[in-house]
Amino acid sequence: MFFKDRAHAGKILADIVAKNLDQKSWPDFCVVGIAKGGVMVGLEIAKRCNIQLLPFAIGKKIFDDGVICITSQKNGYLANKNKIKPFDDFSTLRGFPTPLFEGLSKRQALLNAGKEFSPKERVIICDDGAVSGTTLSIVVRAMQLIGVKEIIIAIPVVTSRIRKMFKSYEIFFWRETKLKNPTSGIFYFSFPDISDDEVITAIQQFSS
Repeated sequence: MFFKDRAHAGKILADIVAKNLDQKSWPDFCVVGIAKGGVMVGLEIAKRCNIQLLPFAIGKKIFDDGVICITSQKNGYLANKNKIKPFDDFSTLRGFPTPLFEGLSKRQALLNAGKEFSPKERVIICDDGAVSGTTLSIVVRAMQLIGVKEIIIAIPVVTSRIRKMFKSYEIFFWRETKLKNPTSGIFYFSFPDISDDEVITAIQQFSS
């Protein structure tokens, strides 16, 4: 159960999407790649279905007592050892580190060539892996807040936990692992860090 790299995983996943998603509906969808790895996997789906690819950046800051994770749509979650608390708008949080969001907004604009993030009403959310499902959950929530009507999830390998968490959504995947908390990179022979330039180049190929 190994992929050569993200492109290889994306090509396998793209064939699964193309086989199971009605071809007549392809033009109604866009691929939302969770930056950065999800963009490289999603690129292959965008190529296969000839549809738009959009990057979606996530910001994260670790504190002594936990972590905060946000999206460019202002939603996210606060987590510590005891619980995970989701929120729909960071402005409702007392003492929120505004520079974190400002930096994320600039990065989102950079990755998307200065264009506003504006997905279609039907999206395929793509990532190179999902372990706890928390990041994926706030991306799904962000799409809902934007007004997306239909959400499909595409991940090369999933866990039973992910399938249960997102049982109300259609999920395209290649294999389900029995491992409980696998790191995403364990399924790849090559899993390097992705640069912003690589993401920008990928997006430019299918940005409209």
